[in-house]
Amino acid sequence: MIHEKEAMPRNPEFNTDPAVFYTSHVSRLRGTVIDAESSQVITRADITLESKDAPSIYLRTDINGIFFAWNSRNNTKYSIEVKATGYHTYLDEITVAGEYQDIGLLKLNQNE
Repeated sequence: MIHEKEAMPRNPEFNTDPAVFYTSHVSRLRGTVIDAESSQVITRADITLESKDAPSIYLRTDINGIFFAWNSRNNTKYSIEVKATGYHTYLDEITVAGEYQDIGLLKLNQNE
């Protein structure tokens, strides 16, 4: 059943060999959107995560240019689109792998 449901122990890095496994596939995905030239954060950027295997996720960056996808699905490939006023659209693909994943800096180029 653990294998079938892709259940995971909580904090396996502590090597405690737990007897309780969790079947939730809710992951936390984090990223930061910045200006490619100035490295300044971009607030209120719209992020769309789409997958053929999971519901679409719509997000917006906060005042620090950060977004969190609390309900992304483990072991799932998403296309990510980032749009912000005055910038070219950012497109990429990511695979969510694990309970917490920081995809780092997403750099947007300004429109000319």
